[in-house]
Amino acid sequence: MEAFLQATAVDIELADGDLASARATLRRAADAAEYSSDGPIAALVAAAAARLALATGDPTAAATAIGVSIRRRGAPDLGDVEAVATRAAVTAALGAEAEAAIEAGRALDVASGMAMVRMIGAQTSG
Repeated sequence: MEAFLQATAVDIELADGDLASARATLRRAADAAEYSSDGPIAALVAAAAARLALATGDPTAAATAIGVSIRRRGAPDLGDVEAVATRAAVTAALGAEAEAAIEAGRALDVASGMAMVRMIGAQTSG
């Protein structure tokens, strides 16, 4: 439950334009998700990381986080309008390279995927 709440808080902080708080909250969400065996909750955290990466101008990291999210959920979340919009924005930014970056995220094991999500939370630019 903690990871879900923190992932939601990331989106609220992004909407407020508070990138520093969003980064800190994402790190807490990733910590909570790592200790959960709930793949879909970890997928929500990775999706929030994708939105943060996109907001900070890193569409490649966003694409990789989308791939992590897909792996943890087991399939793309086509029912989540934010997930669909994030993927569309990543594709617009990266073109043909988007799918390769998404697949790179899908290829990461659980620990490596969550480490990548934490890296997005640790970035200081943007």
